[in-house]
Amino acid sequence: MPIEFACPQCKEMLQTPDGTAGQMTQCPLCHSAVQIPAGRPPVGGYPTQPAMTAPAYDPTNPYQAPPDVDTMGWQPSSPDLRDAELIRRENLNHEASVRSVGWLFYLGAVLLVFGLIAMISLIDRVPLPMEFLLIMIAIYGVMAVASAFSGYGLRRLRPWARILTGILASLSVLGLLINIVQAVNPDFRGPRAAGNPIFILIGLLLNIYILYLLFSPKGSTVFSAEYKQIIDQTPHIRYRTSIIVWIVLGLLIFVILLGVVGLLLG
Repeated sequence: MPIEFACPQCKEMLQTPDGTAGQMTQCPLCHSAVQIPAGRPPVGGYPTQPAMTAPAYDPTNPYQAPPDVDTMGWQPSSPDLRDAELIRRENLNHEASVRSVGWLFYLGAVLLVFGLIAMISLIDRVPLPMEFLLIMIAIYGVMAVASAFSGYGLRRLRPWARILTGILASLSVLGLLINIVQAVNPDFRGPRAAGNPIFILIGLLLNIYILYLLFSPKGSTVFSAEYKQIIDQTPHIRYRTSIIVWIVLGLLIFVILLGVVGLLLG
């Protein structure tokens, strides 16, 4: 029958399968390493044995075995915890990249809000139909909210953020491909492409990379409920934001500052 016992640190009641007495496990509440005690004693109790004490450890004695890990204050990880740590470390870089993309979508939401404000300020200044301006304002508003939600979900690895971000990235790829076709094909009908071709290409590659992060096998893993449990079991393993993401963020902020300066000087 299962072995029930209390965590010596937080007093949380734990339960392990029969036959695991003496093994190490981890408390899911306080994450302390705990040794599983023996199960319930038989009727009449266990037979008593005379207590035996080990001699004190003498570091100058080359023939004496070193103290065991318990006396050194270290407890080995349980098999389940070791597996969780292995899975976390295998996917940590991918997890960090996904979370970092969340910052990009936060930044995109801010830019869309600036665009929304600019559109509203131009209502009485440009010779465009009011219906067209209202439609553009609505599109900017929806995209800003969607980008903010995507950034929030990606930072917290929410499964729904995978779908929402995938839709936004796919629409961006489609729009950028149309811009590229317009730029290289002078006979293409419709409005001409706007923006620097180099920035268009960078945006295309960035959105393709985002789709890879979301829908690759590791992307499926980091957005799963099982991986969320692994993160809860391994709070001591922390991720670092990818240097590529910091470079991209720096370039985007630089471009934004250039645009603001251009508007002020113009």
